[in-house]
Amino acid sequence: MSRTSIVNIGLFLAVLVLAFFIAKHLVWDKPDTTDLSYRTPVYKLDAETVINFIQNEDSNNLKAEQVIEVEGVVKKITYLNNRITILLGADGKENAFVICDMESNQAEKVANVATKDTITLKGVFKGVLEDAIFLNCIISE
Repeated sequence: MSRTSIVNIGLFLAVLVLAFFIAKHLVWDKPDTTDLSYRTPVYKLDAETVINFIQNEDSNNLKAEQVIEVEGVVKKITYLNNRITILLGADGKENAFVICDMESNQAEKVANVATKDTITLKGVFKGVLEDAIFLNCIISE
């Protein structure tokens, strides 16, 4: 094989590997591509139970990356940085929330939700800081 052929094969392989990594980064790793509408939740809990878990540091049953369905009373809806976030709370628990970062395709449904409404959200549990954090949330029907 000539030296030119080896260089051409090497360049072709380098371009192929680069294209793979670009496609992986731009398409497959996007957090908003998680469609939870067809995923079955691991748990169906109310917001008070989730808040009790985190306040009692007993959230060992809740594992990161699990799909969980949470029902609760809407305490606040925010629209910061083009993201919709719903905070679910429980009676008597004014300092702890279930924070649900909503999927962008849920904007129309969220427009019909008001504070003090009771709703059910399905999302990917990410962990606990002061509150329980859920991403890619959708409003369950």
